[in-house]
Amino acid sequence: MADFGSMYRRMADSPSLRWLGPQKGVVQLALAAIVNACFDLWAKIRQVPLWKLLLDLSPEQLVNTLDLSYLEEVLNRQQAIDLLTRAQATRAHRSGVLQTGYRGYDTSIGWFNYSDDQIIENTKKRWHAASRP
Repeated sequence: MADFGSMYRRMADSPSLRWLGPQKGVVQLALAAIVNACFDLWAKIRQVPLWKLLLDLSPEQLVNTLDLSYLEEVLNRQQAIDLLTRAQATRAHRSGVLQTGYRGYDTSIGWFNYSDDQIIENTKKRWHAASRP
């Protein structure tokens, strides 16, 4: 995992998959499953939750897990490291979320094509239902 970004690039550029094209959804979805499995196993081996494993990495180590090849025109490796290094200075201000958690997170919203107003309304309904004894 120390250089997972390079491994990801090699998988994405595999000659046996290249005919599908790097921007074709099937390859990206398959690689996403592999990436998720690798990160989950890495956290299990370290016996920590994945979020903790990622927080404990240095900016350099975290960037090494990423494939930035599609971003290099706007964010190169050193810029990513610098961005993460600057963010470490304010990490303590954001640590409260570790005790309280997020109110909710669900990527399926994007698939339902709800309006912003519908999302807000659904969130309010669920929040009120969850806070009842």
